[in-house]
Amino acid sequence: KSAWWSYRDHSKLLTSRHYRHLTKLSRLDYKAWARGLKKCGYATEKKYAEILISVIEKYDLWVYDLPIFSR
Repeated sequence: KSAWWSYRDHSKLLTSRHYRHLTKLSRLDYKAWARGLKKCGYATEKKYAEILISVIEKYDLWVYDLPIFSR
């Protein structure tokens, strides 16, 4: 119905039992999260983790996980 519902559903999916074990990973370890999502079947693309990691690194998106942005 709206972007809000889409975000809500996506959040519910990622907090479901199927993905719960990922929360044991460091929130700063984006590589482990990318690989973990792929392993859980989040994406069908065989190179999902590698593609996601390369986008994160290309645009330095990892900086948004630093404490200065978590206030």
